[in-house]
Amino acid sequence: MSTSLMTTFMLSSGQGEQVNLLALLIAVAISVSTAAVSGVFVPRRILGPARLSPGEPRRILLGITGFGLAAWSGTVFVVMAWQGNAGAQSRPVTAPPQFTDVQMVVIDAVTKAAVLAAMLGASIALRPAGLRMLGINPARFPGGLAGGILGIIIVLPLITVVDAVTEWWWKYEKLDHPAAHETLLILQRHPEKWLHVMIVVSAGLLAPLAEELFFRGYVQTFLRYAFKRPWLAVLVTAELFALVHPTWMRPQILFLGICLGYVYERTGNLWVCIVMHALFNCASIAFFWHSQMGRG
Repeated sequence: MSTSLMTTFMLSSGQGEQVNLLALLIAVAISVSTAAVSGVFVPRRILGPARLSPGEPRRILLGITGFGLAAWSGTVFVVMAWQGNAGAQSRPVTAPPQFTDVQMVVIDAVTKAAVLAAMLGASIALRPAGLRMLGINPARFPGGLAGGILGIIIVLPLITVVDAVTEWWWKYEKLDHPAAHETLLILQRHPEKWLHVMIVVSAGLLAPLAEELFFRGYVQTFLRYAFKRPWLAVLVTAELFALVHPTWMRPQILFLGICLGYVYERTGNLWVCIVMHALFNCASIAFFWHSQMGRG
C-alpha cells in the first residue's frame, strides 16, 4: 500500500514545504548513515542460508505457491459469483458486479486470509520443516522485529524520495492518478471505527504475512534456486510484487520489493520482511490520517 507518501508528507504540516523538505533531507541523511553503520553497503554475497533441505526438489516450492494462487483465484471466483447472483436483477447482464466500500474491505481481508491459510497449511503438510527453513519460526521473531524496525528506518525516507520523483514524472507527463490507495480513500469516506480497525488489521497484519510468505518466502526462493543468481531472483520477484499494485504506485513498490528481497537474502529471516512491510503499510495509513487532520 502507498498513499503517495511525498504528497501526504508535504500536506502533513502547516509550517510550509521548505520545512518539510529539510526534514526529508535530514531523514534521508539519517537513513543512509544508518545503512552504512549497519553494513548494508559492505560488499557481500547476498545468498542467504539454504531454504531447501538436501535433496528436496525445488518444484515443491512452486507447488505451495500454487496453493496460494488457487486460494486467491477461488476466493475471487466465489465472491464474483455471489455478487453476480445477488445483483442480477438490478443491473444489465453485461455489467460487471459492483461492490460497496465495506464489501471491498471485507473481500480484501478475506482473500488475504485465505491465501495465508492455504500456504501455511500446504507448508505444514508438505514441508514439516519448511517454515523454519524460510525463517518464519517463532524463535526468530525477536530478531526479525528488531531488524524490521531498523530496516524501515533506512528504507522509508528513500521510498519517500522515489515517491517524490514519481509524482514529478506524473505531473510532467500530465497524467492523473488517484490521490491515494483506494483503501485509504475508503478510510476517508467512512467514519466507522470497526471498518478502520479492519483496514488496519488487513493492511498491517494480513497483507504483510500473506504477501511476504508468497513473494519472498516462496516465489523468490524458487527463483533463487532456478536462476542460481540471487540478485536476479530479487529483481524478478520485486517486479512481480509491483505488478499486483496499481500502476501509479509501482515505482515505489518496486523499490520496496527490491529492499525486502535484499534484506531477505542477507538475513534469511522472513520476519524482517514481514515487519518492514507491516510498518510501511501502517506508516502510509498514519501519514494519510495526519494529512486529513491537517486539512480539517
